Amino acid sequence: MTENTMITELTDSVKHLKRDVEYLYSKLDKAYEDRIVLRAENERLKNPQKYVETTEEEECLTCSA
Repeated sequence: MTENTMITELTDSVKHLKRDVEYLYSKLDKAYEDRIVLRAENERLKNPQKYVETTEEEECLTCSA
């Protein structure tokens, strides 16, 4: 193999590796986002009383009772 051929092959390999790394980082970011959403949903399901929203009408009925 000549030096030019080796350099060309290495350059191509580096380009492919960079593309693979970018793809993996995008998948990792998506996995982190999904994990955060799932943890929030899990917390909401474990403690539903914290997340119950009352309307103004309900509050007024409670206050006037």
